[in-house]
Amino acid sequence: MHNIPVAKVLETAEHVYLNGEWVPVEQARLSVFDHGFLYGDGVYESMRAYGKQVFMSDQHFDRLERSARCLGLKLPVRGEQLMDLIGEGLSLNRLNDAYIRLVVTRGVGPMGPDPAPCQNPQLILIVRDIPPLHGQKRDGIRAALSSVRRCAVDSATAQIKSLNYLVTVLGKLDANRMGVDDVILLDSRGFVAEAPVANVFIVRNGIVLTPAPSSGILEGITRRVAFDLLSEAGLQVVERDLTPYDLSVAEEIFLTGTHAEIVPVCEYGGYPVGNGMLGPVTSILLDLFGAATGKGKRNGA
Repeated sequence: MHNIPVAKVLETAEHVYLNGEWVPVEQARLSVFDHGFLYGDGVYESMRAYGKQVFMSDQHFDRLERSARCLGLKLPVRGEQLMDLIGEGLSLNRLNDAYIRLVVTRGVGPMGPDPAPCQNPQLILIVRDIPPLHGQKRDGIRAALSSVRRCAVDSATAQIKSLNYLVTVLGKLDANRMGVDDVILLDSRGFVAEAPVANVFIVRNGIVLTPAPSSGILEGITRRVAFDLLSEAGLQVVERDLTPYDLSVAEEIFLTGTHAEIVPVCEYGGYPVGNGMLGPVTSILLDLFGAATGKGKRNGA
């Protein structure tokens, strides 16, 4: 049903799934009356494929379903059908490793935020060759504290991967203004929450610390992978409230996320983190993550 003739594939390097079919990316069009565009009414999930294998696919699909359920949004495609579509996208775009974005919008409807008239949710699938957010920087990035606050944990969208990403955009604007690679946001209480598109970990006295879900963070899939890998390696990992002071005196800081993967932070607030170089815990995690995803083997490790 979704097949495209080989001759057609050769005409363009990239296809996206839209309106029930794969189309060349330059022909992909979405109605201006789609409520995902008009009101941010929709959900999405991002994941990665390594060697044509979707990493942590079940966990990503579960989170997509939870987000959709919170919005009363029916997913037009689920489970094995989604996996089949992703496989088609990898083949059509000739990719072994890829960043995958699944978007489900409320669909086309009349002007006004009422979702009831929108009867046909829209599935969009993007499969692209996108490198990690900050590249492969084992030497780390520069970060600073943002003036932008993460939504309170009792807000409507704190833990839903919705299409409303205004706080993230404001955070990235803050990073650009300060001339740093990324920023860290506080929650509504003044405790550390997360980066715009990544979770935050620090190391103090050899213990790995990360904000708890009560800080209004999105519970990242890569965050959980990092938690499990470090615990299995014998390191103590604790969820608790972190203050800006904790960031300032951290021996190591690193970020995790599907788009970001594992990102060491070498400078925070204009000062070096630890000795300003890749720390031992972050180094261990990078190696473990590379082994878990198969990246280490493909890079010759």
